[in-house]
Amino acid sequence: MRQVRQHINPIIGVLLILCWSISGVMAQETIDITQTLSFHPYNCTFNKETNTVSIAAVLHGRDGAPVARERYNLTVTEASSLTEVNSTQVSISQVPDRQPLQMILLLDVTDTVPVENVVSATISQLMPRLLPADEVSLVTFSQEISPRTQFYTDKGRLVNEHMIDLLPLDGDNRVYDGLFQSIQEFPLSDGRRQVILLLTDSGRRDDDQVSVQEIISSADRADLQIYTIGYYTRDIPDIPDLIEIATGTSGYSWFYTDLPNTRASIQRAIEGYLEDFIETANSEITINISMQNVQSASNEFVTFDLLLDTADNDALLDTITCPLERLTHSITFVDDIQQATVNGVLDIGVTVESDLADNENVIVFRANNDVVQDNDSAVYRFDANQLQPGFYNIGAQLLDLNGNVLATTPFTIQLYAQQSMNLTTVPEATIDLEGELTLILNTTAEFEIAPAQFYLSPAGEPEAQRQINPNPVPFTNGVATFTITDIQGLVLRLFPDKPVGTVFAISAEVPGISPTDPIQATVREPIAISIDPPIATPVPEASIVPEIDIPEETQQQLSIAIPIGIGLFLLLVNYLLYRAVGRARIRRLIAFPDAYELSTQVMRVTVRRQGIQQPHPLTKKTITIGRGSGNDINLGDDPNISRQHAVIVWRKQGWYFTNRKHRVKSTVNGKSKTGYVWVKLEPITEIVIGNALLVFHSNTQTDLSEFIKTNI
Repeated sequence: MRQVRQHINPIIGVLLILCWSISGVMAQETIDITQTLSFHPYNCTFNKETNTVSIAAVLHGRDGAPVARERYNLTVTEASSLTEVNSTQVSISQVPDRQPLQMILLLDVTDTVPVENVVSATISQLMPRLLPADEVSLVTFSQEISPRTQFYTDKGRLVNEHMIDLLPLDGDNRVYDGLFQSIQEFPLSDGRRQVILLLTDSGRRDDDQVSVQEIISSADRADLQIYTIGYYTRDIPDIPDLIEIATGTSGYSWFYTDLPNTRASIQRAIEGYLEDFIETANSEITINISMQNVQSASNEFVTFDLLLDTADNDALLDTITCPLERLTHSITFVDDIQQATVNGVLDIGVTVESDLADNENVIVFRANNDVVQDNDSAVYRFDANQLQPGFYNIGAQLLDLNGNVLATTPFTIQLYAQQSMNLTTVPEATIDLEGELTLILNTTAEFEIAPAQFYLSPAGEPEAQRQINPNPVPFTNGVATFTITDIQGLVLRLFPDKPVGTVFAISAEVPGISPTDPIQATVREPIAISIDPPIATPVPEASIVPEIDIPEETQQQLSIAIPIGIGLFLLLVNYLLYRAVGRARIRRLIAFPDAYELSTQVMRVTVRRQGIQQPHPLTKKTITIGRGSGNDINLGDDPNISRQHAVIVWRKQGWYFTNRKHRVKSTVNGKSKTGYVWVKLEPITEIVIGNALLVFHSNTQTDLSEFIKTNI
């Protein structure tokens, strides 16, 4: 009986192969293996520093290859509000290096499979092309389904320990149950892409196996993709089922259906398909969505509907939920400066607090609502000499890179831009003047400016100034000129009570538009002058006084008393002259700045009054202090403060303080100072004038609480 079987089996084998070949040819001619576009968003992360969500997605075409960007459009809709996200807030980029994935390699080891050739193709073409961080596990099936191995990043170890000695096993196949069980074998997703790659020649032989729809539904719940490679041997895979499974899970299928074939041709075909699989697996894109202006019902999550249309009229809709965090932003001024007159330059700084990274926002400064600075600088330089004189409201905003306003300063700073002008004379020498004197006033402004007024006042007494031009003098090409025909006569006429040798100051200004407005422009440094004393009128000879007969005793007493009286008188005169000279010297120092440049270390005076602090940077050589509005530092309406009370000046490479009148009082570091007293200032110096405390300190010292001793 054994001998008969030995003769019959080869015949039966030939008949089976012939039938299989015929059926395979028929199947090859009738099965449609056309596939569709695949779009699979699988992970979403939130970037706090850019306020964007980034969606990782897989996109490949009907051929399994990546789709060029110009071949498709993407519409993003916020699901809860059905509001379409503006296309300018959506950007898409091809991923040059995809994220690591988790993959189960599902191998068919039934006895119809050339297992050794399949393993060789996998070792040579799949494992070397995976990323080092990709994790791969193995499941095999025939009549039974093997337990899943651990996930390996060391692919060589997986091959050596589980694949080298794989042998084909007898019995029917369980390809569908193997797919379903592999889906259950994945750990809970941590955001990584999860993939099953099936290599099989098997079809459905047992109706009790899991259905195609159950496999697709289970994969959809697990958010994973299934890729299949089918090939003809002595068995034939169910190509329509495998295509449906791959398409339903956003995967792809490859099939080798050539007949006749050999183990070697099957291996070559699988090697080629594995190369294609790597290209398909690498077809990832990143979708970035700016969350600015995107409204969501939740503060923790937002769901997007993603509609993708291609040039081939394919349309796919998918949904993904992204984590979300509401960002906070603020922008505030460093100094609270209000209603300040700026003659020169004032730096205005802001402090920004934002959850965005520094390179993801822009600081915009506005003057009267017009943008004057638009970059990443937190300081705006208000240069009064480059602006039309007048009031300016300065505000700042924080914007993202798309121009959306994130935060606005809670208030605006009101400043008045005041022009600086240069005053010169012809002749240049201004000591012991007589005759004609021409005043030349220059402005650096490139715009028109109103006519100017010229003033004369005793040095150090600007409140006593007198206007010297009867009519305002207009500017021509930035120059206003006024000639005094008799400076000596003008001074004597305006100030007949001033003694010979008095130093006077000539200044100029452009009045404000209204009487309540600050002046539009003023000279940087007034010019000090003195006039040549007029020739004295001869005094008539005195009348002859008759001699008086004085007793000898009285004459002796007078001879002693008169020298003593003369000596005391001379001492008194010397003392008064010394005081007068000292006052004149200080007044001259106030009126005549020296040629030394201002210190590079910026100093400031911080005024504390009624619990409010106001900083005043010392940006010019002479800083006037008093109750009048024309002072650089206005101390308000205090009856204990003179309108022209004191001055801080830069002279002889140092800062000095003095009163501006011989009767006014100030307290410097606890010591009372009356009249013209020259005091050098050292950080930290406290000056008390009336009810105001002035602290002279470095511009870098902002917290003065630990330095201030005076309790005001």
